[in-house]
Amino acid sequence: MLVGEGSNLNSSTPNLSIREAMVTNILLGKNDNVEGVCTFFGMKFYAPSVILTTGTFMSGKIWVGRTSMPAGRVGESASLGLTKNLQRLGFETDRLKNGTPA
Repeated sequence: MLVGEGSNLNSSTPNLSIREAMVTNILLGKNDNVEGVCTFFGMKFYAPSVILTTGTFMSGKIWVGRTSMPAGRVGESASLGLTKNLQRLGFETDRLKNGTPA
């Protein structure tokens, strides 16, 4: 199981392994069944099911004036790679503007 920041799960839960990483690829089996995920650093985690909780960093982009750049919250990086992987798998993706004021 991969659990990101802000989770209320804790390490004392029986039979639970917590790993935090930026997932870039969904691993598929020979019948296109999900087998796990691959992280930015190439680590593979195998699981019988995967739940994506993408948040706002997935291909995150900020605008400063007329200049745009990949980013998350102030000083944090965008999560890159997973959007393109999902598109290759046939998923449609889009962006929502959150309208954060200056």
